[in-house]
Amino acid sequence: MEAFEDSVEFCDWSLDSFRTHARKNITNYFQGVRGKPHPVSRMALDRNSTQIIGLALFVENKHSRVELDLLLVKPNHQRTGIATAMVASATNSLYAEGVRDLRCGYHICNERSRAWQHKFGFEEIPEYFYCKLKSSWYRHEIWRREELGQIEQLEELGTEKDRWDRLVQDLEPF
Repeated sequence: MEAFEDSVEFCDWSLDSFRTHARKNITNYFQGVRGKPHPVSRMALDRNSTQIIGLALFVENKHSRVELDLLLVKPNHQRTGIATAMVASATNSLYAEGVRDLRCGYHICNERSRAWQHKFGFEEIPEYFYCKLKSSWYRHEIWRREELGQIEQLEELGTEKDRWDRLVQDLEPF
């Protein structure tokens, strides 16, 4: 819980709600709710080997793809390379097993997580509902500015709307 108490994912949550959610997430991982726990998962312990300071939990999803399901490092140990070491070690093991595709996700507003994932080498794959939301926002913003007579930047907004529309079409789930 320490690793996430100040994160955007749990902003304004009550302590009880936060604890309940944390317990549920850990339980769901070990029960295989989001996928079968993968043995490549890693744990980092403090120097005395008495406390967990980091976890990199991997699952095999219903499509037999390996995913990094949960990555956490306690605040006092963040930015020391622990997350990178755990994921790199797991990635090396996965590569030796023949796995060539590793997926993971992050909360869109968690800048630290996004920056770490990009630095580690993950490539961003657009998510359907996020793209749909962005497309709708651009559509509304164009309409709003037209109604107000604010015609500057309409072309740029239209270009962005079209880009998000194409992503929505490419990602259409049905």
